[in-house]
This record gives sequence, structure tokens and C-alpha cells, in this order.
Amino acid sequence: MAHVRKKFIEILEKVMKEGEQMTPEEMLIMHEGIAYPTVFCNPEQFKALEAFQARSDDVVLAGYCKSGTNWVGQIVTDLVITSAKKYEPEKLDEKLLLAEFPYLEIGDTEKYKRMDTYPSRRVMFTHLRPDRFPPSIFQNKAKVLMLVRNPKDVAASFFHFSNNFSPYPPYDTFEEFFRALMIGKMPWGSYIEYLCTWNKYIDKENVLPITYEEIKEVQFRHMGSYIHKQQGMERLRERMM
Repeated sequence: MAHVRKKFIEILEKVMKEGEQMTPEEMLIMHEGIAYPTVFCNPEQFKALEAFQARSDDVVLAGYCKSGTNWVGQIVTDLVITSAKKYEPEKLDEKLLLAEFPYLEIGDTEKYKRMDTYPSRRVMFTHLRPDRFPPSIFQNKAKVLMLVRNPKDVAASFFHFSNNFSPYPPYDTFEEFFRALMIGKMPWGSYIEYLCTWNKYIDKENVLPITYEEIKEVQFRHMGSYIHKQQGMERLRERMM
């Protein structure tokens, strides 16, 4: 793509430096019973997020940390940009689409006011549980892609990531890490609780479950159909085949 996520790079570079100066005890904050990374989240941000106004054509990729959200998010963003260039070029502003840090819960408190001015279709990612989404996502039926990955692979990836990403608490052994993961003393809380919470939302009409393991196969086409279904089957067939 011609444009890059400059905000994404800027924030990651900033938090990496901050994490190097923090103790493990300082790296997590608790908010409404869930642990979050201190460098990314704060109560003021969550309060501002409540007022975010989702649109029916927004695409929200939801996945627990290390479920593949960055990789799948790039695929989704490319789908949206490529489709817009072909079918609705007058609505596409690629620079604005990539202007913010892609995770909805991360950024400054003015982020959501800026996003209100951005044209559709907007693409955003989130590690939040669905019961922590801003209410408008379900009220306005934004298109939610719920990403799931094998818990064993999530745990292995998260363990190594935690030991290499300075803002996250490191662990000497996998056993120590796994205990923290199971009881939710990890950034973004417990993966088991995350999945259990999704059980209450999985059948909503604006939610499409997808899996990391099959994303390159059938579900890639399924995801594209879900995002672009209003354009008609003939256009979809031409795009996806």
C-alpha cells in the first residue's frame, strides 16, 4: 500500500522505550476486573471509548492477543482498500483509513472525535472482550469479525512475545506464564474468559466467527463475502475468484 500506519509505528516505538523503564508490577492496570497493559490503556481512554459511534459499514476485527489480529487485520484492510478502489473510489481516503492506531482501545482520548470525521468504510481492531465494546458496535450492527486461534498456539506465541516485548511482564518459565494466563493476570485478561464471554454474542447477526488456522482457505472467501455482501454476488465472484 502507498500509505503506512505511521501512528502505529510511533506508538510502538514510544511504549517500547517506556517498558524498558518499568518493573513487572507496573506493567498492568486493572479496570473493571480485567488486566490491561499500562502503556496502552487507562481509565480515561475507556471512558472516552464508551461514546464512540460505530457505523453499520464499519469492520471490527476482534481477537485475543496473539490470535493473529495484526496479520488478519492487514488482510481485511487490504480487502477494504482494494474493493473501494474498484467500486467506490470517491469514498476512499487511504491516508485517513490508516491514520490512527488500529486498535480501538489504544490511542489518545480525542481519537474517537477524529474518527467521527473519517469517511466510511472504517476498519479497526480490538483485543477487548465483547462485553467491553462501546455499545454502538452492536446497536448499529457494525460488521464484527471474531477471530479465534488454537489456545495452545496462542499460549506459546504469547509466552515468547511477553519475553521480548518490553511493556509486557516477562516470565522465567512457561509454567509460570501459563498460570498467569489461566487466572487472567495477563494483558487483556484470561483467554478462556475471553472465549466464554463471546459465547453470549457469537450468534448475533453482525458477528462472523473466523479461525486463524483456516483463514488462508475457505474462510478467506467467506470473510470477503461478509464484508462486501451488499455489492452483489456477481461483483463478489469477480473480486474473490
